[in-house]
Amino acid sequence: MVLIGISEVLISISLLFFLLLGVKRIVGLRFCVMCLSVGITWFTMLILYRMGEPINSSLLALLIGMSITGVYYLVEKNTSEKMHLFRVPFIVSLIYAGYYIINLSFSFNALLILLIIWLIFGVIFIAKDKKGARSFVENIIACCRDW
Repeated sequence: MVLIGISEVLISISLLFFLLLGVKRIVGLRFCVMCLSVGITWFTMLILYRMGEPINSSLLALLIGMSITGVYYLVEKNTSEKMHLFRVPFIVSLIYAGYYIINLSFSFNALLILLIIWLIFGVIFIAKDKKGARSFVENIIACCRDW
């Protein structure tokens, strides 16, 4: 058994990057080569982890976190700005999903918190056009735009 650590991860991502770059060119599909390289690496590590192989769990979490960020930016890029109001519930839901993927640990409390957060932002969305709420909603939407 070999510990899957930083050296193996760096090699994996780099080799997959060039391999997938060639595949992308040959098959003509549109995908992010870097995202898929990272995703395949952490997915492989996750399978090895589930099989009892020694891996560096910090690296697994870091790579899954990178994928969470990538999904977040992809969704943000492809949604209208008014939907950016839901950044907080979306990102915390992705964090929970990443946590679940690693630990396979269901948390009723966390799901309840997620539901409450989604409901709060749903109420804000419904009230977004009311006079007193417009400025507040605009500040939420501008949080990541105006820095």
